[in-house]
Amino acid sequence: MNLITNSTFQVNSTGALFTPAVKYGSGTLTVVSASLGLGLPANYITIVQATDKCGVYFDIPVQPNRQYVFSFYAKGLIGFVGWYVISDINGTALTTITSGFKTLGKQLQRFEIPFTTLATTNTVRIDLYEAITTGYSANITAVQLEEGTIANKYEINVSGVSERLAKGTVDLTGGIIQLVASHDYSAAAVDWTLSTTERKAQIISVTNANGAVNAIFNIDTPNFYLIDNQSGQALTCKNSTGGSIVVASTKRAIVYNNGTAIVRITADA
Repeated sequence: MNLITNSTFQVNSTGALFTPAVKYGSGTLTVVSASLGLGLPANYITIVQATDKCGVYFDIPVQPNRQYVFSFYAKGLIGFVGWYVISDINGTALTTITSGFKTLGKQLQRFEIPFTTLATTNTVRIDLYEAITTGYSANITAVQLEEGTIANKYEINVSGVSERLAKGTVDLTGGIIQLVASHDYSAAAVDWTLSTTERKAQIISVTNANGAVNAIFNIDTPNFYLIDNQSGQALTCKNSTGGSIVVASTKRAIVYNNGTAIVRITADA
């Protein structure tokens, strides 16, 4: 299953890439509404480097100590050398898991990059960019991240939420379906307000608090959660309004967010 949504670089009405694709650098990144061939879906990006590196990255929730393979289709317009970096994200710090470059040709080809996440990895940043020669460019499409060691046939992520192929004013709000949403309170007790993506997880795991803490879900689509409280403190799970439940430190419980309140399904265990 492809873990990346917006894997063909859809844009909104202002031309900005939908999450999780993020453009950066001083060059240009253009979305082209056409297929590069090989039966791949329409839409690809053209990266043209300027005075600094230019590229696109994806932040994707994963599991620690797991094998994954990242793949993408690309071709170079002028002998492009494309660099990649796959990093563990820990707060604002990035730790490189693997990196290198691929020399692209004029013919479209698929590239596969296997890697194993670190023991602490919950999210990886996959970075594709050009940083060598001003004016060089490449076409990239059909990015895919899968658990395992074999890159399967490319597929659009349609697990739970569809990757919306319509453009214009349609917003890609589905985001990434992830199993675990983790939060480190960093030896503090500041409220954690879960993002739309985090609220779609099935397991909510917290660590490292110095006082009683809150995980705020806000009113959202009803969902069941396994709460894993390893924070060292009492954890209150709540929406912005409505009832809440408290999970004791080192305990786990199953709860239900009914769209208004967080209600307990099981006792702490």
